Amino acid sequence: MDYCDDYYYYLPKALLFEEEYRDLSPYAIIFYILLLSKKEEAVEMGWVDDDGEIYLAYTREELAGMFGFSTSRITNLKYRLQIADLITVYKHNPLLHQPDRIYVKEL
Repeated sequence: MDYCDDYYYYLPKALLFEEEYRDLSPYAIIFYILLLSKKEEAVEMGWVDDDGEIYLAYTREELAGMFGFSTSRITNLKYRLQIADLITVYKHNPLLHQPDRIYVKEL
């Protein structure tokens, strides 16, 4: 499914009306939608694991720069989306200078 076009982003109604997502802030909802929109780009970048699952491979600093949030806000938003089971994050060894793998779940 396309989550954006040249003018609009797709907002799943579940994020607004389902009980399990009621605690998400507007920033968390926007961040989730922006992450969803990056999945097509991830395929083009070859960010597909051995199981065929698409992931995002951006550092916290890259995400902050892309979306105009501070790095501390990115950390908090990733945490909130993990609690809501909207993303799964696999951390890499920071000594290897590799970004975390962020798997964005679809509703």
